[in-house]
Amino acid sequence: MFNDPELNGKYLGTISQDFVKVADTLKEASYQIRKAGFEFPIFPISKEQLPIGQVLIPGGPMNLEWNYYASFLDEFLQRELV
Repeated sequence: MFNDPELNGKYLGTISQDFVKVADTLKEASYQIRKAGFEFPIFPISKEQLPIGQVLIPGGPMNLEWNYYASFLDEFLQRELV
């Protein structure tokens, strides 16, 4: 998958299937990140390892197609991604 601004329907389907399994975990992680003082949590997802954020939910152990990471806006700003 390339960094393409247009989302591919094939990927949206697999992300949706995974999301059902991880939604509660992401919600709790968002709460904890904001509680720690970071206003804008970001959850990058990828099939491969990412050099940004921390692995929150690795895909393999939960039979997910995607790996879920936890980060926040400051990290994206520091890396000049936004």
